[in-house]
Amino acid sequence: MSRNVRALTLREVTALMGTLTGETVTDRRVRYLLIGGRLGGDADTRAHGRTRLYGTLDVALVRLAIA
Repeated sequence: MSRNVRALTLREVTALMGTLTGETVTDRRVRYLLIGGRLGGDADTRAHGRTRLYGTLDVALVRLAIA
């Protein structure tokens, strides 16, 4: 059985949260939760130009925090 696990960027997580919650969710709010709140698995500092990617667990935690 093949697993199709997809990593999402911050903007993709924000768009998904807006769809799931039905309310306006900003990049700033999601960034605060994932990076500032250390909910995301990729909360370490990054070199300029490197994109953080978030998995299903990160998305689930943000969903719970917003709800």
